[in-house]
Amino acid sequence: MKAIAITAADEAYAALAGGLLESLEPHRAALELDAGVLDLGLSLQSKERLSARGARVLVPPWPFRPHARFDGDLKWRARASRPFLRDLFPGYDAYVWLDADTFVQERRGLEWLLRTGSGDSTAVVPAVDRSYTHHPRQVEWVRQRYAMGFGAEVAERLMAFPYVNSGVFAFGARAPVWALFARRFQGALDRWDGKFLSDQAVLNATLVLDEVAHARLPALCNWICHLSLPRWHSEQRLFLESSFPFAPILIVHNTPVDKNAVYKLKDERGRPHETRLAFSSLSR
Repeated sequence: MKAIAITAADEAYAALAGGLLESLEPHRAALELDAGVLDLGLSLQSKERLSARGARVLVPPWPFRPHARFDGDLKWRARASRPFLRDLFPGYDAYVWLDADTFVQERRGLEWLLRTGSGDSTAVVPAVDRSYTHHPRQVEWVRQRYAMGFGAEVAERLMAFPYVNSGVFAFGARAPVWALFARRFQGALDRWDGKFLSDQAVLNATLVLDEVAHARLPALCNWICHLSLPRWHSEQRLFLESSFPFAPILIVHNTPVDKNAVYKLKDERGRPHETRLAFSSLSR
């Protein structure tokens, strides 16, 4: 099976994207996994560094009808491009999307994504875990983004379903979700009411409203750190899930606003350990 992992970055996220690609390197040969980067404003030096890690770097075009608010701003193209990844990088059996602020700790995360999100299948990771805390402001954040694209009535309907985080997913090349996602996205854009373009809201609406069959992988495949800070294993130098049995996280998602913040985590023995939520923290 031929697969590709794709991310996106501007210059502010270039170092994060580099860390993600570094985290993929030990697994790419075994999984026959290529890498791609959507260039949202990278410097020439950053493009060269990412290319040197074996990634194909390209600037995505705006893929929908012209839009007065979003099509002129390069930063929104990563969100608008996700229904069209197989067009931007043709020739693969499976397409894995990984946000630039994610990184891979264990190969199983990639293996599970490829196993459940190839061919005609779709794999996603709901933001659901026994360790997560969803504060009212975060719930309202989700509701507002649904309402921006689909109106208040549909938003209330969608709020009844587990929310999928679009920072990690896998779509097979023949999966029906591509065309449905693109159609829902264009329809949402035609009525969009708000300054924030949320591909995540559109993906969730597509899965629910179009009844797209999909595999739901556990939170270990996309650990949302702002919902529950991980633990730390000092001997193995790994981030762990927050609750017993403290299993190693497979794919860490550094979702807090400050990507370089230092956090005081508990280690496997409950002792404090200060670290950034970055792939570089795994190095000895």
